[in-house]
Amino acid sequence: MKKLTAYFSRGELILWGVSSALILISFLIFDRVNIMTLAASLIGTTSLIFNAKGNPIGQALMMWLWSYSSRVRVSRRMYPFVVSMICFASSWVICS
Repeated sequence: MKKLTAYFSRGELILWGVSSALILISFLIFDRVNIMTLAASLIGTTSLIFNAKGNPIGQALMMWLWSYSSRVRVSRRMYPFVVSMICFASSWVICS
């Protein structure tokens, strides 16, 4: 844990902490049911902080989150949304 806190600056840790706290507070005020929404939001916030530093852990978190949400949407038969996600992801691969 000490290695991670040394990796990020104090401002970055404060930004991550405030963002995570706002997500948690919003979840407790408005939702309280969809725990997966809370988990996805916190993972997304964490991955953005890692991506801002150029760390591949952030990309791995995003890919895991994307693959999990795709599986959930396929199981719920939300095929148009899955196709649009695949097109969006492939456009990123082509452009990079």
